[in-house]
Amino acid sequence: MKRRPAPRLLALGLAAALAGPAAAQSRNDSPLLLELLDRVEQLEQETRQLRGDIEVLRYQLEQSQQPPQRPGATPAPAGTPPAAKPPAAAPVPTAPAPAAVPPASAPVPPAAAPTAPAAPAAPAAGAAAGQQESYDAAVKLLRDGRYEQAATALQDFLHRFPGGPLAGNAQYWLGENYYVMRDFARSRDAFIQFGASYPNNERVPEALLKLGYCYDELGDAAKAREVLRRLTQAYPGTNAAAQAERRLQQLR
Repeated sequence: MKRRPAPRLLALGLAAALAGPAAAQSRNDSPLLLELLDRVEQLEQETRQLRGDIEVLRYQLEQSQQPPQRPGATPAPAGTPPAAKPPAAAPVPTAPAPAAVPPASAPVPPAAAPTAPAAPAAPAAGAAAGQQESYDAAVKLLRDGRYEQAATALQDFLHRFPGGPLAGNAQYWLGENYYVMRDFARSRDAFIQFGASYPNNERVPEALLKLGYCYDELGDAAKAREVLRRLTQAYPGTNAAAQAERRLQQLR
């Protein structure tokens, strides 16, 4: 099984791959994209160096935790089972201490008054339910092929719940909605916003794939190849990476 890159490195790499097209809409933004990608390469080299340092520290820690040898003692050969410890002496049972009996004249404390249960957080639950309903309704419009209404509903959802747990998925589906409409410019912008705002979302590989498709459809084959190549490097072994490889073969 291939080792996945660290989440922080992936976020930096994806931000670099996405920030280039977001920074300028003209064809003259290629130098900026290349500069950002060079920075990503430097970060990858630094990460490999850090991993090597971590392995050295881990080895030193394991050595420091081994028990010290007595002077003149011969170290046991590898694979020798440890000597059995002598059985510990059985503890002598002791009689339990008698419970303290309060004097007859001591006053009996009154029973504590029952505490009223806390009221449930109904407003928070209601807001979460309303958020889910709005999201489901917008996605249903997309699935039903009502793309103009779906775009409006998704944009309204993102305006109302920008920091909600479903905001990332809504932004992704907004890009998919524009892609199906063949509005590749707005689809590109939606996927760029998705990658910049939600770099840890599980749909990032699919968003990068569609972003590469958008650049290809818009006639910018160079950026399409660069985004798709970054996808194959950051998420090897995924279905999105496999599709990116096939598309790269067509673009060569």
